[in-house]
Amino acid sequence: MQENSPITIFGLDSVNYPKHRGKLIDLYELSFTDGQYAQYIPQEAIEISLDDIMRVGFGFMSFQKDTMVGAVLCLSLKNDPDFPFDEHKDIDPAKTIYIADLMVDTHYREQGIAQGLLEHLFKRSQSKPYNDVIIRVWDQNIPAVSLYKKLGFVEITTILQTKLSKETKKPFEMKKVYMHRRL
Repeated sequence: MQENSPITIFGLDSVNYPKHRGKLIDLYELSFTDGQYAQYIPQEAIEISLDDIMRVGFGFMSFQKDTMVGAVLCLSLKNDPDFPFDEHKDIDPAKTIYIADLMVDTHYREQGIAQGLLEHLFKRSQSKPYNDVIIRVWDQNIPAVSLYKKLGFVEITTILQTKLSKETKKPFEMKKVYMHRRL
């Protein structure tokens, strides 16, 4: 962490999303278009994705003072068009949280922010009508895969997604792993 002030977590929903939209867009860009796991994502695609998630979803944001350092964005699994529902009939999509995005500012990584957001999500979701949580992660993102396993997620299936290289803007295949855990 850059400073020694505490991290606070706030809820995110369609009501307060407009107030934090700009910070979330910036965080998304920092998280997915910079660093070791960078890819090219046009600004408009980021805006559309975040707006679509928050139209039907919810989440939590981590702040250090006035700086947004992390966020987790969720929706019902039934809203994920890529999940292989036929292969996992034991998972009820309506009672499963799909973590669409887990983002941590690159300057604040390896400080427990992602873990704190996920643990907060699990705790807050136990009283809701959810039984399960699903997250999808790039198989090469070893720190993230390790964290999810540490928190009780298990790999259940993989898919291939075509992404664009940040340097060349040429397509490449990214193997994504769906991981599952019971609440």
